[in-house]
Amino acid sequence: MSSRPRSDGTPSAAARRLAPCFGFDADRLENLGAFESEVLAADGVAGPAILKVIDPTHRMPHEVLAEIDWLLALRDAGIPAARPLPACDGAWLALYGEPPTIAVAYERAPGRHLPPAAWTPEFFRAHGALVGRLQAHTRGWIAPGPRRRGWLDAHSLAQASDALPDDADFLEAVAEVVERVVATVPQAPADLGLLHADLHPWNLLVDDAGRLTAIDFDDAVVGPYLYDLAIPLYYAVAMRPDQDPAEAADAFLRSYLAGFDAVAPRPTGGADAVAAILAMRQADLAIFLRLSVPEEDWDDGLRAAALRLRDRTAARHELVPRAVLRAHFGDG
Repeated sequence: MSSRPRSDGTPSAAARRLAPCFGFDADRLENLGAFESEVLAADGVAGPAILKVIDPTHRMPHEVLAEIDWLLALRDAGIPAARPLPACDGAWLALYGEPPTIAVAYERAPGRHLPPAAWTPEFFRAHGALVGRLQAHTRGWIAPGPRRRGWLDAHSLAQASDALPDDADFLEAVAEVVERVVATVPQAPADLGLLHADLHPWNLLVDDAGRLTAIDFDDAVVGPYLYDLAIPLYYAVAMRPDQDPAEAADAFLRSYLAGFDAVAPRPTGGADAVAAILAMRQADLAIFLRLSVPEEDWDDGLRAAALRLRDRTAARHELVPRAVLRAHFGDG
């Protein structure tokens, strides 16, 4: 029974089977759209909720429980993050089948996603402060159970030959990206900790008072703290193609790092390491789209985006000029 998101927007059979485990009416589920997991709006006893249905090829139960453990700890610390909801039997997960399809539920956080046109210095500063609070928390927190796999294991780079097996230029460029990451990104024990690993603006909800809530901890993993600074930078620049990349990056980093530095120590790592992570995300997305999006979901816009990511990776395109990165991160 597949839990992959359906191209027609209707809830899958697995979602309908698992929704009642949390007290949700299967006939009132609304598909919110996702790639690897099925994410649906639901009505719970306590109010609006989110049901996430996870294919067993994507996550195992102990990995989802590791995510829940951190969310509960963040909530206890007063850090605004999605609040998990227990199933009717008190468990945090509902399972069906073998290997099990996994369902988990969350309280629907207040607020909305801000489109790029609404991104302001105040939003960037609040974004940086929230990431800083997450890192400050995890530096002093011991997880009660198993954590996710290592951060490099969580990426698609090792699957490049599956995505584009006959593209020698792309495969050579991906191999170079891996070498750059290993050579430049700090990975000593003191540089590593639990990360959100994907806290871009679409994983933030902003309420009417400007308060931010972090959502979608699906990619949370142990990795270099610097990674959680570089990933938001990628989207701050890539999603504003109408702006000069140097100007967009500089404006973002001025506000974002001011918010981060006010609440957490700056991770080690300089401009070369940040540039390597940006190149990694670019290549990773090129591979991810080809491996994770069903053929029936491809349209002209998605094909253009995938080709652009492929071409930029093969051309060794640098998203942010190195001079801007040095101004904010130094040489190492």
